[in-house]
Amino acid sequence: MIDAALLPLQRRVLRAPARRLAALGVTADQITLAGFVIGALSLPALAFGLHGLALVLIGLNRIMDGLDGAVARPSIGTPGAGTSGPTPSSPG
Repeated sequence: MIDAALLPLQRRVLRAPARRLAALGVTADQITLAGFVIGALSLPALAFGLHGLALVLIGLNRIMDGLDGAVARPSIGTPGAGTSGPTPSSPG
């Protein structure tokens, strides 16, 4: 329920950076991979007691998660954009 209230704000905030990244040729998949790596780095930070760093890394991970969708959204009309693989309506 809170997500539905925050979604319009998130889209407005991320629209400009997403357009800049797309104009530079950065793909949603690249943002997803970078976000995953950033999020994964929070685990060793937590293990070593670097809680502040872990919090920053998790925050960056969440921002990247929103950015990848914002970059992918305008290209959804292209085959394969915004999907994680073959869908029932697409061939193999």
